[in-house]
Amino acid sequence: MGSLAELTAKFQSVWPLLDERTRRLMAASEAMALGYGGVSLVHRACGLSRLAIANGIRDIEGGTRRWQAGSAARELGAKLLRCRTHGLWIP
Repeated sequence: MGSLAELTAKFQSVWPLLDERTRRLMAASEAMALGYGGVSLVHRACGLSRLAIANGIRDIEGGTRRWQAGSAARELGAKLLRCRTHGLWIP
């Protein structure tokens, strides 16, 4: 699996089912498997930024697990803040 059309089809089949973190990790995994030029090819196939893919590669290579499976997307203690001037919620 290395052509742009094949990668695009693969991403389109599962993309709606993934959240931001799992999209980044899937794209990074595909880019790593492709080797040189993989980040650019995956970027064109799925539309995820090159920086996000590079961050995913760093997460995979680091082996760190920021969140447990089934946990909330935000880390503990992360709250929405209310903007005093406009009354809007800010993440």
